[in-house]
Amino acid sequence: MIATDIGQTLMVERRSLEEIEGRIWPEAVKDAPAIVGSFHEARRTPVNLLTDSQLLLLFEQGQGLGHLLDTVIERLDARPMVAGGELLQQVLDYSGSKHGATAHQIERLRRIATCVQGVDDDSSLGLTVWAFLDEHA
Repeated sequence: MIATDIGQTLMVERRSLEEIEGRIWPEAVKDAPAIVGSFHEARRTPVNLLTDSQLLLLFEQGQGLGHLLDTVIERLDARPMVAGGELLQQVLDYSGSKHGATAHQIERLRRIATCVQGVDDDSSLGLTVWAFLDEHA
């Protein structure tokens, strides 16, 4: 269970993005690139069972971000550099642009970003971390 900043308790999401959004996508065409099939599979997987790679793929494609943010933050709390830091970078880019992240989510991400601050300041991730922390100082 995840406690929110207003004292509500949410159950771990056991539905897929397709179920949450109420939009069932047709099967990917047979000759589609493998990534298309992976993307469709990720949309059908219950959120609590998504792999780190699937979460990264969904974030990179801009799918279900608001529904996935709490799950991703939980993962990043435990392992900030999951997927080589790419997931953290995607989430900070998304949240830094204020696409509906709550104050509580921003605070949690700020703590995570502070933990990795200085790891590789000259990398794309390092620059993203600094920009996020500067924006949310």
